Parts: sequence; C-alpha cells; structure tokens
Amino acid sequence: MKIDIGRNDPCPCKSGLKFKRCCIDKPLNLFPQHTPERRNQWWSFKEISQIQTDKIIEKLVMCGIPFSKEEFLVDVHNHYGAGDIYNEWKSRYSITTTGFDGDFPWMAADVLWRRLAPEKISTEMLDDWMQYGYELIEQKDNYAGRVDGCTLWLEVWDELKKRFTPEMKTIENAEAVFSGSQSLFNWCQDLEMELGNAAIDEESLHLERIRYCSEFLECFPDSEYFVQEMGKARAESLIMSGKLKEGEKAFQDLIVKYPKNPWFYIYWGDLYACFGIGRGDRLRNNLKAEELYRKALGIESDEDGIGEIIEQRLESLKLVVH
Repeated sequence: MKIDIGRNDPCPCKSGLKFKRCCIDKPLNLFPQHTPERRNQWWSFKEISQIQTDKIIEKLVMCGIPFSKEEFLVDVHNHYGAGDIYNEWKSRYSITTTGFDGDFPWMAADVLWRRLAPEKISTEMLDDWMQYGYELIEQKDNYAGRVDGCTLWLEVWDELKKRFTPEMKTIENAEAVFSGSQSLFNWCQDLEMELGNAAIDEESLHLERIRYCSEFLECFPDSEYFVQEMGKARAESLIMSGKLKEGEKAFQDLIVKYPKNPWFYIYWGDLYACFGIGRGDRLRNNLKAEELYRKALGIESDEDGIGEIIEQRLESLKLVVH
C-alpha cells in the first residue's frame, strides 16, 4: 500500500511532531491508511472496544508492537491479565506511543483478550465483576442486589482460587496474582462481611459463607488476622445455619487458640442475645448469652473500653423479657 507522507506533515503516529522529527526512519508499512482516528482527548476502553479487531492490530503495529494472533494467544495462556501482557510487550519491543496514545496498547490488549480468548478469565474481567458487585451491594434497600452482588463475588473467588499456590501462605503473598482496583486484603474482608449481611435475608448464604471462610483459611493459614476473623465468621454461620454443635466447637477452638481475645465470647454471646442479627428469637437464650459475656469480662484485655462494651451488653439483656 502506497502512503504519501511529506517530511513536514504531522507524523501518522499522532505524536504531534512533524514526520521528519519523529518516525521518518521507520518503514512506512507501519502506518496503515485506515488506522483508528482519535475521537476524544484520552483513549477509553469503550472507544477501543468499538474499533474492529484488524484496525486495533494495525494501530498496535503502528505503535511498534508486531502483533500476531498466535503469539498473543500464547501470551494469554502465560499471563493473568492484559496489563501483564502489556508489561511483556514493553520488555520485548520499543513501543513508540507518546502523548494521548500512551494508554492505547494496554487497553487494546484488554479488548483483544476479551475477543480472542473469552474463555479465559482475565484480571481485568475479574476487576469488572468486583466493581459491579460493589455497585449491586451498595443498593442498601435492594435485597436482590445484595444477594446478586455476593453471588457474583463468589464467582470471582472461585476464579481467584485457581491462581493461588501452596507457597502463598498469606493473603499478602497472593496479591501478586491480582493487580485490580481492589487489594485482595480488603476485598476478601468485604466478601465475608457482605455474605454475613445478605444471609440475614437469604439463609442459604450462610452455607456459602462457611464454604468461603473454610477455603480461605485452608489457602492462607499464616494470615493471623484473618485466621481469627474468618474463623469467627465461620463459627457464626455454622450456628446461624443450624449446625449448633459445630459452631460452638468452632468458637471453643478459637478461644483455646487465642485465650486473651474476649471478642470470641462476645460474638458468641451476641448470637444468643440476638443483638443485631435480624433473626428474631429463634436462637434467643439470655442465660447462655450472659454466661458468655461474663466469661469475656473475666479476660484481662489491653483493649480500651472493652469492659464497658461487655457491661452494656449485660445491661441490655436485662431489658429483654425472658
């Protein structure tokens, strides 16, 4: 294809420089005649997703990336996401993008991944699911939205599990396999918490919460904070789902392992006091709750105000008709 570009014409790479001061020494076949034109100041995923595949590839070639579908599919097999592929491209090639075109290659890699290898879930896809889950869950008055958000997040978890290796003993170690908008450290806590909230209305989610917490603890046994938090959540949902003996044993195991933490007795007592769990009186047992709160009160703790918190719970029990 013959392309007529004058030395003083704007360079086809969109750098804003004249051709003679930019890409004049590059082969002219790097500048196809019908490469996508800029519509906005910055490239967006939506804009690139509206461009035909062959035109995206032409633009990548123009940027100094000698794209081939076969090699791209090999890269997809060997990487977690489009961002990883873009980093690989930067190490392999001399990418010529400047200015507004700087974002084009990694966004293009994302679009092409979804088109050419939709069966393999990328980090970018998981990130989209995470963000959509937050949108659903934040609809506080929408019961179905909360349940749908948690269901979607459980799919994200099932995909993430495939990336974890036995060497990843903590959730911090696992951050290496996900480079999305959320940190796994924070998102994993949000998933546990929202499963507990949604289970108030959809009791079957207690079983999913038990499964999730059990799998998390199996994957990351050295995450000390999470061993306690996920262990507590698992014990709660065991009791709430009717597995009373298993749940009480789970609380007892936590207390044996962490004898100076009064919160396990407090959370355990809350289940029988029915404080804030939205489940009516089915589990109510004020005597049992009082017994557990007093055991918590007997633990010497460095936490400020913990005694007052427990006393307030004991006082609240007196206001409940036995």
